[in-house]
Formats: sequence, structure tokens, C-alpha cells
Amino acid sequence: DYKVVPINTGTIRQMRREDSDTLKVPGTDRYEVSLPKAFEPGVYRIGTGDELEITVTLPGVAAAEGGAATAPTAQSVVSTVDDAGRISIPQAGSIRVAGVSLAGAKKRAKKRAKTALSAIIKDPEVFLRVVKYGSRYFSIGGQVSSPGILPMNDQNITITAAVQLAGGVQVEDLDRAYVIIRRDGQRYVLPARQVVLGDFEKNLFIKPGDEVVVEETKNRNTTHPRFLYVGGEVVSPQRIQISYDLARPFSLADVLFEAKGWVK
Repeated sequence: DYKVVPINTGTIRQMRREDSDTLKVPGTDRYEVSLPKAFEPGVYRIGTGDELEITVTLPGVAAAEGGAATAPTAQSVVSTVDDAGRISIPQAGSIRVAGVSLAGAKKRAKKRAKTALSAIIKDPEVFLRVVKYGSRYFSIGGQVSSPGILPMNDQNITITAAVQLAGGVQVEDLDRAYVIIRRDGQRYVLPARQVVLGDFEKNLFIKPGDEVVVEETKNRNTTHPRFLYVGGEVVSPQRIQISYDLARPFSLADVLFEAKGWVK
């Protein structure tokens, strides 16, 4: 069965979208497109391996008779979150920070410093920042410029940004390439062109532990060849098989060429 439709730019665009959505390798569903469930990264949570700088300001000493006053001093230390999830605070012992936000860790550090230093200062100033992120990673490999294991900081990373961090995709034909995400024991497949163009920029974020792989299939065929019928005022009415080489989309000019032009 077939139906007659007008050949115009809207028709061609629709055909391209359908081609992209149904592109498969014969005999396998390895590249059948599937999207992971929505994942909202939320606020960064400190973890084992992160390095934090903790600064505590200590009061100065008032001038004694005949002596000189000393200005307030700041003591800083860089502490790596250990396996127990703890960091050290200057002159105030240690606190557990794993699993809490940076703001939450600062509150805990200030509370501990206030208790430990109560004899010399009523309300110590405490500053805390992450100097090196080392608790969360994702890996990216396959046909990218710089494969590897990449750390994740407090900035949420989209799948498009992840590919850019690896130097971009290295394939011959973007329309036959796929971005595969392995997450929580599941496998998801995304068209590489949509990833590169940022179609998932707002709703597909990398999750810590994700494995991302870029692959390209060399096969140009599909499981279901598609045809276009051209007739009417053309020299050669016929059925034309539509090309699946999406790097060179099938245009209206191609249709008229195959039909040897229109009747003058």
C-alpha cells in the first residue's frame, strides 16, 4: 500500500526525521535508540577523596603594657576526606563531611571550631572550599579524541558536555554513530548527531559512575528499505529507493534528477 503526498520541504524534513529514528543494523537491535530515566544531579555532595581547604581565623592579642598587639591570624590546612568521611580542622579536631553539601560541611566545621576554641574566641570565622574533586568520576571511550576517566566537580555535566570534554567524536559519518551510556547495569543508546547538536542539553545529565562509549556502524543498510514514488508531469515516473546516507540527505533536487526532470 502507498499514498500520494506532495513533495515539499516539509515532506523531506519529516522523512529525514523518520530515517534517523529508525536507523538500525540488520539482524540486531544493538543501536536501537533508548533513553535513560531523567536524572537530576542536585547539589554536590562531598565524598571520600575530595580535598578541602579549611581556614580558621584566630583572634589577635591585645597590647599589654609596653608590648605590641598582634593581629588576628588565619590558619589553613588542606585535608583529604578519608575513608571514614572525615576532615581535619586547625586546632579543632576532625568532623565528618562525607555525604553533605559544601554549605553543610561549613556549618559543621564552624560548630566544631566554636566549641573547641571557645576559651580564646567567641565566634571564630571558618572558610571551607573544595580545592580538588576526587570522589566522583565517569569514563568515556570509543571513538573520541581523548578517552579516559574524568572527575566530576560541582558543575552538572550534560551528555553533550561530556563528549566535548573528551575532545569530541571522531567518526566518518555522524549519522551512523551512537553514544552508548552504561548506567546502573543498564545500556542506553543515543544518536550521536543529536548529542553533538545539544538536543539533550537540558535534560540528560551524566551520573557518577557512568560509562560512555561512542561507536560507529559501517553498515548503510536498514532492516526496512523505504521508497518514494514520483509521477505526474515528470519525464520518468518511477519508484525511487530513499538513501539512508544521512550525511547527504535526499533532497527534492535528487528526486527531480532521478525522474529526469519535469515535462516541459
